[in-house]
Amino acid sequence: MATKRYYWLKLEEHFFKSNSIKIIKRMEGGYKFIVLYLQMMLLAINDNGKLFVGEGVPFDAQMLSLVVDMEEEDVISALRLFEKLKMTETKDKVIKILNFEDMVGSECNSAHRVRKYREKDKALHCNTQALHCNIEKDIDKEKDIDIDIDIDIEIE
Repeated sequence: MATKRYYWLKLEEHFFKSNSIKIIKRMEGGYKFIVLYLQMMLLAINDNGKLFVGEGVPFDAQMLSLVVDMEEEDVISALRLFEKLKMTETKDKVIKILNFEDMVGSECNSAHRVRKYREKDKALHCNTQALHCNIEKDIDKEKDIDIDIDIDIEIE
């Protein structure tokens, strides 16, 4: 059976306050560049931060613009800016997102399944404890009622 992996992006809490992103946001079309950067991260998620179209075929600006549905000139400008800001580098025509390992997490399907089971088990355990607490409260109420009745009987 093939092992399936689940990936996710981990953006720092202050991602949009970092110097690089602040510079990009202030530029004309900067928000498009940020979206492009996030799309590139998703495209590179299975290849350790390197952008490949398929088996060993690296993305170029033209192919990337088609895939992300953005003007080629904008992609070229963004790629130059990303390199200048040390967000990406290009070696042997392969675009690599720098510090990619710090921004991505993953787990295999068995770890995913176990985590889901533990979450479900925890939820069941919490519900059992809540039910137990409610039963104890009901018992305490019954004790109070019994005590009140005993007191009423003694007074009359």
